[in-house]
Amino acid sequence: GELRFRIAEHAPTGPSDPLEIEESILQRAMLPSVRRDFERYQEGDAVEQGRFVIRYPLRLSSITSLKSLAAGEATRVRFSITNQSRFALGAASECKRVVRVRVTTAPDSELGDEHVVLVADGNELAPGVGWSHELPKIGAGDTTELEISVRLRDGAPEYLRFAAHVTLEIGDLEAPAATRPIQIRGFDIRVARPFAVSDADLLLVVNHRTTREEIEAWEQLGQRLAFAIAIWDLSRERHLDLERPLSDGISLADCLKSGRRLAI
Repeated sequence: GELRFRIAEHAPTGPSDPLEIEESILQRAMLPSVRRDFERYQEGDAVEQGRFVIRYPLRLSSITSLKSLAAGEATRVRFSITNQSRFALGAASECKRVVRVRVTTAPDSELGDEHVVLVADGNELAPGVGWSHELPKIGAGDTTELEISVRLRDGAPEYLRFAAHVTLEIGDLEAPAATRPIQIRGFDIRVARPFAVSDADLLLVVNHRTTREEIEAWEQLGQRLAFAIAIWDLSRERHLDLERPLSDGISLADCLKSGRRLAI
């Protein structure tokens, strides 16, 4: 005979890796009339044959983008969708299960439409509206690469964070055109302050995890102790090489001469 069962519905609640849970069906045999179990019935190959993995037919890759940008700068946001099933998917496939991806502003984003622009297929979109893209067909075992851009508007406030969600959706088995989310990935971009040569007494080295509150605390400390601060954002500048020439030809080492201090 056949053993049929249905796996309960699952809905992602936040950014995560693809759902992938290993389970096993363990069988038992007995003679009810004498209430006697068959000993050693579930051993060896029987255990292996009852093992299976619960997962969706599609998976969303991790997100690749720059983590820090100055106001007015942009970054490409890249990710891919892989069909890990044995059948083609998409509205143009035989099963007609719609495959769609959405990019929207995350609920905890500190920046919104007034400071951030999404650019997809040459069109500018407000993050509040987001970007939606449907894949007509993705073959069994195939991977599709996707890309959009995120641009910070001029005047975006420094060291606030734009956070976004990339949501992968698929049509239901019984209603192929009705999609539901099966995986969410997240990415964030912080507004950095470009390094500027100055008569600073202290170089504060930060990254994309540094918050606006931390920057303000350092600046207030500098005001109380009468020293000026310059900021070097590792996530934007991509290095801390004291000897590498900057855009104007001098190096960080040159900027830190004359008894100035270096703080990390």
